[in-house]
Amino acid sequence: MRIFDQTKTIEIASPDLAAGYLQADKLLIAHHEAQEEVQEQKHEELLQEYPNGGKEYIEVIDVAYQPAKEAWDEYEDIQVYTPYTAEELAQIQADGLRARRAMECFPIVNRGALWYEKLTGEQRSELSVWYEAWLDAPATGKAPALPDWIEEVR
Repeated sequence: MRIFDQTKTIEIASPDLAAGYLQADKLLIAHHEAQEEVQEQKHEELLQEYPNGGKEYIEVIDVAYQPAKEAWDEYEDIQVYTPYTAEELAQIQADGLRARRAMECFPIVNRGALWYEKLTGEQRSELSVWYEAWLDAPATGKAPALPDWIEEVR
């Protein structure tokens, strides 16, 4: 299926789907005028003549019957590439950070009291800062780095 820009005048070979999206659409190929009904036209031709004077004829169609058709437009199914707006790109980035936060942050901070009791005061403070940075990540657009010591206490 061919892909076009929003004006449907420029074909796009490799759209950047990270920067935009595709929508199904149609492209006008041709307009066809109405056609009047065409009656069948035929004639007979002698196929064979027999000795007893009999004759066999065959019916030959010169013009086939065609029903009347109303005017119609012919379309091609296409896709139209629409670039994301700055707001949409920001929302996509924020949603991506929220998904990362759910996978990388929440399993660590939701471990429970027994795990927290084993942490030093400095580790708890650093974990709290890291957690707050993750909560702010969709707004700041930045994912915080995992504190080194977390790998050691996992």
